[in-house]
Amino acid sequence: MTSASLFFKLQKEDLKRRIWVIALLFLGFFFAYPVNLALIMENAANSQFAMYNGYTPLVDTGTPEYLAKVLEYKTKAVVDLVSYGNVMPLFLMVTAAVVIGAAGFVYLHNQKKVDFYHSLPVRREMLYLVYHVDGILILAVTYLIHLLVLTAAAAAYGVSPAKFAGPMLFGFFMNLLYYMVTYETVIVAMMMTGKIIVGLLATVVFFSFFPVVGALIEGFEDIFFITANQVPNEALFNTLGHLSPVGAYIMSLADISAGKTVEADQILGLLIAICAGAILGLELYRKRPMEAAGKAMAFKKTMAPIRILIVLAAGMGTSMFFWTLQSRLRWGLFGMVVGILLAHCIIEIIYQADFKKLFSHKIQLMGCVAAGVLFFLSFRYDWYGYDRFIPEEGKIASAGLELSIDENFLNWYAHAVEEDGKWVVKHTSNIDFVQNHMQLTDMDTVLTIAEAGVTQAAQERKTRFDQFYGISVARTSGLVVQETAAANAVSVIGGADGPTSIFVAGKVGSGESDPLEKDITISVNVFYNLKNGKQVGRCYNVSLNSIMSAYDTLYASEEYKKGLYPVFEENTGELSKVVYKEAGSIWYQTQDSAVAEEVLKAYQADLLTQTVADRRQEDPVGSLVFIDNNMAAFLQQQGYWKEVMEMPVNVMAGGFESGYYYDGDYTYDIADDYCVSWPVYPSFKNTMEVLKKQSVVPGSYMTAKNIQSIRIDLQSLYVGEEGAIRLPQGDELEKLKEENPHYSEQGRLDITDSEEIAELIGACQESSLAENNGLCSSFNGDEDLFVYVTMKNGSQIRSNLDLEKLTSRGKELFTGIPVAF
Repeated sequence: MTSASLFFKLQKEDLKRRIWVIALLFLGFFFAYPVNLALIMENAANSQFAMYNGYTPLVDTGTPEYLAKVLEYKTKAVVDLVSYGNVMPLFLMVTAAVVIGAAGFVYLHNQKKVDFYHSLPVRREMLYLVYHVDGILILAVTYLIHLLVLTAAAAAYGVSPAKFAGPMLFGFFMNLLYYMVTYETVIVAMMMTGKIIVGLLATVVFFSFFPVVGALIEGFEDIFFITANQVPNEALFNTLGHLSPVGAYIMSLADISAGKTVEADQILGLLIAICAGAILGLELYRKRPMEAAGKAMAFKKTMAPIRILIVLAAGMGTSMFFWTLQSRLRWGLFGMVVGILLAHCIIEIIYQADFKKLFSHKIQLMGCVAAGVLFFLSFRYDWYGYDRFIPEEGKIASAGLELSIDENFLNWYAHAVEEDGKWVVKHTSNIDFVQNHMQLTDMDTVLTIAEAGVTQAAQERKTRFDQFYGISVARTSGLVVQETAAANAVSVIGGADGPTSIFVAGKVGSGESDPLEKDITISVNVFYNLKNGKQVGRCYNVSLNSIMSAYDTLYASEEYKKGLYPVFEENTGELSKVVYKEAGSIWYQTQDSAVAEEVLKAYQADLLTQTVADRRQEDPVGSLVFIDNNMAAFLQQQGYWKEVMEMPVNVMAGGFESGYYYDGDYTYDIADDYCVSWPVYPSFKNTMEVLKKQSVVPGSYMTAKNIQSIRIDLQSLYVGEEGAIRLPQGDELEKLKEENPHYSEQGRLDITDSEEIAELIGACQESSLAENNGLCSSFNGDEDLFVYVTMKNGSQIRSNLDLEKLTSRGKELFTGIPVAF
């Protein structure tokens, strides 16, 4: 009998043996594709295609335009279903690979069947080839048949196959490749084991081991390398994740979802992996002992390495679990030892099927315990020097710095792009923007800041790990204000001192001399672009006073500002609109390209020349929003933006067209969700001059004539020693109301008289603007009094109240109130 005829005869018999697998696959694919398409189409029609129409129902007008839109959305529904990137095939392919791979070689786990098959006058290579190829053909043919059925169903809905044939065939090709990689992995697992249940467990290990280990190592880095907390390091996880067929599959789909495309090297890598898996499976099949059936592992030499790797991974997981519970060294070590012992015993039971042999490999067990303990200690005490790392200056080509004090108002940089005929918004984080744009060459300044970060990181490690993990960490993360001077004495105007008055010792804006009398701890992200092409990042919490000299130099650097602020990326020829905001309202906007260009250039020049000294002396008075053509098109598409060609100057928000706002709410401008409000400081002379030409006077709109009322929340001044708020009651309340008619029983002052508002407003600063700075005395991260200013247009602004700037008449408004001046 020729090899070809033998192959087809064996193939026919194998397909008969696996008819149940074929039936199961047909059932799965039938529901996954034709039935799923019918459900999608019906749901789309029932919802009037809202999902595809920006979540707005498509009104049936019966016009050709409507019919064309419906066909467009139906086509999109089909393309989304059959294209590569749909998550549904992931579950189909992985499940099919396990079922088909296990079913094809299940006879290897039964001694009688092994004896029968290997007694046939057929070479092992021929048997392997038949069963191996059948497993691929079963899936491929079933998949292709149901794609053809889906094509017919789509045509019945009026969707031409020509519209989706390309994406469908590419999706078929890519999903089949990942199926084959997964299938080869299952076959290798079956070859290495002697029992079906152990083979399935081995399959799970092969699917998950490397991604889990990568995630655990990253978890240890996040916990013990404190300078890695805010600079994600996913390189190891990505590398190990791609060593798993399922992990690589998931990551590939995630890349497609993120807008990336499949590269040629990805396809080449899959083909190499498929060939390597097939060859490895064949070699294992050839060398597999006939007596391996019924044993846990087919090859004795693989038992120890597999056990050691799994045991160490289990120890890592349990040590991390116990550390997260108690954050103590002893609990971390306890978790490591217990995890290793339990995993070792479980695997020995699987291997030996005998409880008496739990500790038959004591030396290996002790070696695993020792290795696990050393692994844990290496992270706990940073034997790698991760938190101390600073590259040699000669190895650095350039660097990037991101200081939280300089980008409070940024968060994300949004830009609109057109995709498939629609405008969508893409967001870039501050960190990503700095990584891609900043090229600092002043290494003395960069390294000075980095060295201060390393010094403080050492102190932070001691605080975090030598004390109970919790409050100590909370005090060292984020924006922290540290007291460096004694608080002022407390006085009460027209009232008696009492225990509650002591609370206001840390009053708002104490700043007696230097604005940074209260030091600020900021986060600093450092990126080193090394000459070898690599980029290394670290994140530190740094005392601003400790780097003030270097910070002065850094902030004066053009390289720093252009690499940090996306406003320098704005193209004057692409501006659609410039908006000026102050006191919670829009006071000016223009679509005049010449004016917009002048404002942008003036602002860029002022921002470049601004110094730290300027920011320490003043807070912003307003903000500018630069809206380019793409973002304007996106806002128009959203239906919230109504172009107004001629806008009056110096009008309240109520004077604008309601279409500019969301649902006519004049206090909420939806452009704020997508556009940066760039702070305007009094020292920005160029910007001020340009705006004044347009009859806009920054800093002049939060005035008594535009304010309806001011509410000052005083509850924080009446907190007792036990932490409870105890407002004046009964006779005490009546006496206080007689002394101060502005006081209400809710614990606040309500000021509505325009003259009294004028006495207060000079000491008020819009909180959002002050927070955007963070260096001036009017906002030092400490706020006991909450002041709410209600404008006559209905908008409400939260403000800071600088008590030291109050006039004598303004202070009289606090008669009887336990507040310090």
